Amino acid sequence: MRILVVGAYGLLGSHVTARLLLAGNEVIGVGRDITAAVQRFPDVTWVRADLRFTSAEQWAAHLKGVDAVVNCAGAPAGWAAR
Repeated sequence: MRILVVGAYGLLGSHVTARLLLAGNEVIGVGRDITAAVQRFPDVTWVRADLRFTSAEQWAAHLKGVDAVVNCAGAPAGWAAR
């Protein structure tokens, strides 16, 4: 499957990305700052994008040919308080 993972290099997303790759999926990772992510997951197709897209049209180009989307973006509850 071709799977787009939003927040693919974060706390949760990095685990999801690793498992999807291990299972033989093609992963497209989306995030704001993908410099380190490219080195950590070289087999992922990386897309640098601001996650504050406000319309379906802004996402459409990234969703062409994608079978599934996994959203791992955002901080866990209570994270900002730390």
